[in-house]
Amino acid sequence: MWERLFQKIWGEAEGWAAIARTTHEEGSFRQKFYKYPGQLHLLISDLEVWSKWASVYFCPALLKEQRKTKQNVIESRVIWIDYDRSDIESVQPRPTLCWRTSKGKHQAVWLLKEPVSPRRGEETNKYLAYQLGGDTGSWDMHHYLRVPGSQNFKYDPPQGGKLLWDDGPIYDIKDLEPTRQDIEHIKEELNTPDIPDMPNTLPTYQEVITREGKKIPRTVWNRLNEKPTPDEDWSEVLWQIERLLLEAGLSPEDVFVVARESPWNKYDRDGRPDRELWRDVHKAASEGQAAPSDGLNWMSLPEILAHTDRPEWLVDGVWMQEAVGWIVGTAKSYKSVASLDLALSVASGEPFLGQYEVHNPGPVLMIQEEDPAWRVAPRVSSICEAKNIATPRMFDEGDSTILEIPGSDPVPMYAAIGDGFLFQDEEMQGHLEDALDHFQPRLVVFDPWFMLSMGVDEYKSGEIAHFLDTIKKWRDQYGCAIALIHHFRKGSGQNDERIYGSGALYWWSENTLYMKRSRGSNITGMARDIKDAEHLPDISVEFVDIMDEYSINVSEEKQSPSEDKIVAFLASAPVGAKIPKKRLVEATGISDRTVRKRLKELHDQDLIMIEYKGQGGAMTIQTAPALYDMEGVEMNL
Repeated sequence: MWERLFQKIWGEAEGWAAIARTTHEEGSFRQKFYKYPGQLHLLISDLEVWSKWASVYFCPALLKEQRKTKQNVIESRVIWIDYDRSDIESVQPRPTLCWRTSKGKHQAVWLLKEPVSPRRGEETNKYLAYQLGGDTGSWDMHHYLRVPGSQNFKYDPPQGGKLLWDDGPIYDIKDLEPTRQDIEHIKEELNTPDIPDMPNTLPTYQEVITREGKKIPRTVWNRLNEKPTPDEDWSEVLWQIERLLLEAGLSPEDVFVVARESPWNKYDRDGRPDRELWRDVHKAASEGQAAPSDGLNWMSLPEILAHTDRPEWLVDGVWMQEAVGWIVGTAKSYKSVASLDLALSVASGEPFLGQYEVHNPGPVLMIQEEDPAWRVAPRVSSICEAKNIATPRMFDEGDSTILEIPGSDPVPMYAAIGDGFLFQDEEMQGHLEDALDHFQPRLVVFDPWFMLSMGVDEYKSGEIAHFLDTIKKWRDQYGCAIALIHHFRKGSGQNDERIYGSGALYWWSENTLYMKRSRGSNITGMARDIKDAEHLPDISVEFVDIMDEYSINVSEEKQSPSEDKIVAFLASAPVGAKIPKKRLVEATGISDRTVRKRLKELHDQDLIMIEYKGQGGAMTIQTAPALYDMEGVEMNL
């Protein structure tokens, strides 16, 4: 049975399957990994032995490596819930597979037609847990489920599990995942305390009006006699009606009856059930007990946990979805060329620099204030030809020069070139916001920062903070990534120290590419500093020709020299050696900041352990065995 079930769950995917066992005496999981599909028979053989004396579990998602972490989960076609209730037969949509784990407790799996990203799968797991009443703490993509039909040794005597069915439908992810509206409903529901069930009988609208009409404020009477337009804020008016009626002394039941019959009932307009309006009225009734309202958007712990988003790549290894940051570097280091390549890659879906996959292609907006259209056009044309996409055309529309790529399936990239855009110009900001709303871009590129912020002292954080905050608000409102082209200041120092302007520019950034051109050559090094990603090696790009045929050569450096020195010094000590950070700084001659950053990366990769000792909390590093397996590290043991 197990072989057939696992083949059904994992299908034609390839990866590492994680299996675990535990007993009451052990009290912890003992894991083992199997290469699927090649080692499936070995996996089944071990399960048959372990299941006779231990509770056994499996991870429904396959892994990239023999390590059960969220980062190692591959695309999966499995969605699931833990369901500690007895009415599993009534769950809709009906799970593909379902099994009982013990009396009154179940686990259910929905199989998908196509695999989805770990982030999307986890978001759907969480949504179904809330929507169907499952365990709201068991949605992680690397979570363990009990092996169907195995015994539960948590009980004495052990309770036997049972496969209930495995012939349910196979779904499209869109049939299961939440919409944005669904997520908002969940968050509202979590933040509304102790809502009673709707009564079976309620007074009629006429009965309430006759009995309580004298209490109803004139403002509410006016609203009840209005005819709303689609452009008006129905939510705000409905909330106003509910609050005014409650303040006038009407019961929540009477308020519900009036609100339900009002022309502002958005739930009726949207075809949503009455229980949602019932919840809304009780939320209004409990407002006086809510957290203080002082302009801050306070969230309860359940609301925080309802946020399911995880960082995902827009362009693999280069730029995160909905991340803001800089493409910054020395003069003439091909920053604008790289930004054009990035913009055209996201718009077309073709790899960035011919190598880095675009995961979520879509419209791109570019505001270009440094180079004129006649210089931009040949570069765009050559990059398009290199990417095998249509030749662009350029035309004027109103006060803007529009760059558009025509064809049967035109690439949605649009540029405003030399229009005098300034961040401090509110009218220009309004025009941009109109474009953001219209095009709904995946990426917006501003080139360059110093011309778009003219008149602002970049070294005064108080002057730039408002504009940086505005950019993040655009990101949040329109769901787009934003890249700004900027320059290094003259002098030496670490990359983050060389951004021209206040340190706030670096602290604000979530995704930064540092570009430095080698003296006397057309080779540019590109370092990646990405907040939500593990350490990434530098990229070396040789721009052979950027005008006629866009010819480039791309390679990745295994490690920078400073990183080689840090890792090599640690690897020269015995396994388990404890090394003070101060000694590492002195021995390598590398700055304290760089050493700290690199040690954090090594710690996150489980290559070292970090502890803090003494009154001042001095950092001490202990080397782990995995450090000595790093490819390319020269060790002197």
